[in-house]
Amino acid sequence: MVLRFLKYLFLSILILGSAPLWSQSKSQNSAFSRAKAQFKRQEYAKSIRTLRNQFNFKNKSTPYGAIQLAAYAYEKLENYSMSQYLYGFLIKRKYQAKNRLVMQHFRKNGVEDLPEVPEKLAFYYHHRAMALKELYTKKHDDLTARRRLLFYNTAKMYAEIVMENDDYDDDSVEDILTDLKKFAEAKELSIYKGSWFASASYITWRDKLTLVLQSGAKAEINSTSEGWCFGGGYQYQNATWNFNANACYSFANATVGNDASAFNYFQKNVGVNALFLGPEILYRPTSGEVAIGIATPIVVRSGDYTDPPSGFSLEDTSIFTFGYFLVARYHWNQFGMASKLGKVAKFSSSMWQLELRYDF
Repeated sequence: MVLRFLKYLFLSILILGSAPLWSQSKSQNSAFSRAKAQFKRQEYAKSIRTLRNQFNFKNKSTPYGAIQLAAYAYEKLENYSMSQYLYGFLIKRKYQAKNRLVMQHFRKNGVEDLPEVPEKLAFYYHHRAMALKELYTKKHDDLTARRRLLFYNTAKMYAEIVMENDDYDDDSVEDILTDLKKFAEAKELSIYKGSWFASASYITWRDKLTLVLQSGAKAEINSTSEGWCFGGGYQYQNATWNFNANACYSFANATVGNDASAFNYFQKNVGVNALFLGPEILYRPTSGEVAIGIATPIVVRSGDYTDPPSGFSLEDTSIFTFGYFLVARYHWNQFGMASKLGKVAKFSSSMWQLELRYDF
């Protein structure tokens, strides 16, 4: 009797003790079924809420099916932070040993002779790569440099591993690598970088002086100058735009004279100096070597002109003015060549400059 009583007591305790576990399992199964149905109806947010009410996604004992469904639902909602986290959880928990083996091999040898990757693990790699790619491209400017590099390299690694799996039939994984490359290249081209440069150029212009006659009347005297201009500046540019501030100091010779019958004034090899200082804005239409733009320099010009005969005087031997030029530039590596053509106020005709430049 005593033994029979103890047996019944033990069975009663076992049944009563296991009832909550059985009830919990039944509740979770029901929740999982509802979540799947909601997912099929594209009610992704409801599906996630149903799963979260029953499962702890950070708990190792949570069924993998529930975590995978949640990861896929987050992916559909474009919550890539959560989807990549859950796919990462599945990779490290469900395929811990296999994933460790694949990662160790990839770090040493890349994809060459890669160990066999189960199809389900390849699926997790693929979808985590996609989520990381989306985070890298859509949240790039909000990420730290370290996380950008981590997301890029991890997504690229997973995609390369999956592409080596002949049994995994989903060509969209190739798009991940293509999108990563295109975005990284475009981002690199859009980044502005600063640098110094030096320049040397041939320059020629025609300006004018004013000769004041004894009577007080004034007459213009033409002056044609040509020489060299040396300088440099600082530029801030990306693949499309170039903003720079530059200066050059010109050493030129001028021929000065007039053909009026009332008087005669002529000089040759007059030493003329000019300073050109100002900004340039250039645009590269095809993000290549050719750029076009405008320059608006301040100009200071002075010359060692011979004084005219007694009773006459010269004006405008030194002037302070400004100009506006059209600029066409060709650049290759650190070298560049530019042609500048424009007008300087107080000059009698256009000014032309052919410039060679070196970027430091």
